[in-house]
Amino acid sequence: IMQGYSDTIATVIATQGAGAKTGVGASEAVVVVKAEGWGLRFVFWINENGLFEPLNVFITGDSRKEILPSVREYSQRIPDRHGDIQFATKLEPRILELHAVTDDGLAPAEREQLKRTIAGYLNPVAGYKPLIFADDLDKTYMVKYAGKISLEQVADGFDFFIPFKLGKPYITETFTQTLTGSGTITNAGNVEAYLTIEIHGVASGTTTVTVGNVVLTYTGDIATGETVVIDTEKWTVEKDGVNVLDNYAGGFPKLAVGDTAVTAGGNVTFKWKGRWV
Repeated sequence: IMQGYSDTIATVIATQGAGAKTGVGASEAVVVVKAEGWGLRFVFWINENGLFEPLNVFITGDSRKEILPSVREYSQRIPDRHGDIQFATKLEPRILELHAVTDDGLAPAEREQLKRTIAGYLNPVAGYKPLIFADDLDKTYMVKYAGKISLEQVADGFDFFIPFKLGKPYITETFTQTLTGSGTITNAGNVEAYLTIEIHGVASGTTTVTVGNVVLTYTGDIATGETVVIDTEKWTVEKDGVNVLDNYAGGFPKLAVGDTAVTAGGNVTFKWKGRWV
């Protein structure tokens, strides 16, 4: 178990234990204990006491999380007419600024080591990494360092701001939800969400799946051990990694906010995550 991490998190050192849901993601394999749904690995974790791990600095209450991302308006003014014509509104990357402080009493060597630790974990070249708050465990922010850190030395510690950017303006559900066969899918977010549909072999002829009022069909044989994956975000249909889009019809529907009825056979699994703006 990773020392210093909350009891909610542990390093995966063996096979999945009862009640623990493992997933995929960043460099450190962790497991999030959850009654239902699948978790994901992550690097950045802010626990119930505000400790930001693995940096081992504390996040204060005046950190800034934007309620809504900025928007970019595409419009055109018409001479001699009031107002303008609106063409589109696009969401800009979301900004997240964390106010961090360290313990006092750090020796000079410890302060220098902390600088190297912070630089290593925040390296923007490493790409986006999940950030999860213990008091809002079901939501994940995909962030990377973007800006400049000015380390202000206070007594024998540091006081500084960590500027993060979300490449996509949406916050995503931490745990991938699943449903096998017919039932109701619940998008817990406040905007439309994507889903993947897995059709497992054995299947032959035409397999029909309904998502809300949308009818999807896949025509072709699926042998034992084979799986056809329909990804409504990527607009792809693959059988064991091979493109089989020509065998598919029905489009790529999104999940509306709230409940959506789905119908499918017992060899079909739906997977999705809610999204928030």
